[in-house]
Amino acid sequence: MYLVLLTVKFTNMKAMQNEMNWTHYKLAIDFKSKGILMNDRHNRSNLLLNQYKVSAIDKLREKTVVITGDDKLLSTDNGLVMAKTLVNLTCRFIDKIHIVLPNSRINLQQELEKFAKEIGVEVSNEFPSKIDVVVSIGNSSAMGNLRININSDGWVSHLACNKVVKSFNKPNQNPIGAMGAACFASSEVFKSIFRLREHDEKKISKHPNDFVFSFLTYLFNEDNFDFPANLKINDDILLIGAGAVGSAFIFGLSQIPNIHAKITVIDDDEFDETSTRCLTYFPDKIGKNKAKVAEGYSIDDLEIVSQPVKFENFDNKNSFPIIVSTVDNNDTRYQIQYELPKIIFHGATGNSVSNVSNKIPK
Repeated sequence: MYLVLLTVKFTNMKAMQNEMNWTHYKLAIDFKSKGILMNDRHNRSNLLLNQYKVSAIDKLREKTVVITGDDKLLSTDNGLVMAKTLVNLTCRFIDKIHIVLPNSRINLQQELEKFAKEIGVEVSNEFPSKIDVVVSIGNSSAMGNLRININSDGWVSHLACNKVVKSFNKPNQNPIGAMGAACFASSEVFKSIFRLREHDEKKISKHPNDFVFSFLTYLFNEDNFDFPANLKINDDILLIGAGAVGSAFIFGLSQIPNIHAKITVIDDDEFDETSTRCLTYFPDKIGKNKAKVAEGYSIDDLEIVSQPVKFENFDNKNSFPIIVSTVDNNDTRYQIQYELPKIIFHGATGNSVSNVSNKIPK
């Protein structure tokens, strides 16, 4: 979820700075009821499986997850962002996925299949005889033990479980709400997969029947605002950390059309087999520097420059008016504050909580 939360904190400050009065703000969203994830960020999947004392085969391989969608919605920018984000997120914690789109979306079908295979999961383009979870971009006739339908309108994400999701005649095309809808859906898939035994029910919250969330105001309503046709950020940005949170920030920005920005990414770490939680990770990236991989997400006027070093060894860190911090230790956080940047955005996770905050002078 920090994919959207941190991206939103950054983009809506720039997009709406002339329309809204921004103050110090902190947001934390908890995606569980009584704690399902562990704090060891490098080994969460194995720790979770060990906690329930079952094998990965019991938890993952026997479960069927289907991604499908409405033909009309999948032809829109919002639909494309929802589909691509959903596949990227969901394939991080399952071994096999069924992607079954309308015949008219064959090109998108093939693109998503290729993407899922690159992440390292088995892919089928047919409905299985038994469906545990089906996620639909928009509404579809596919049925499963859990049916998740998603949609978006501008800054607003919509999700409905086992019921029809709201439709729009002319939705605002904005990747923020679309990515948010995909994030919420992926979290529901995760909860459903791990809700296999009676004692799990006490640890995982129930699926919402109808869920609406505005990333403009961080409220459970439909607050909205037109997204700018061109988002130009004149100040250079320094992103510190390209791991789970940092890679999500990069992925999120790469989904925004007509964004003009230059981002320097600092990280001396390399991807390894435990990096599946990073949205820029693929098996062929093992052994490669995380900042260097982030550089590959430069597109059009989004320029990403890599610096594969530690923050304390980066010479020009005090020349950036905007710093996006995704580090996971307080020592580095103190070093960042010591540089006294004009604006600091911070994103972090703990257990199943996503936390974002910013420091912007009035």
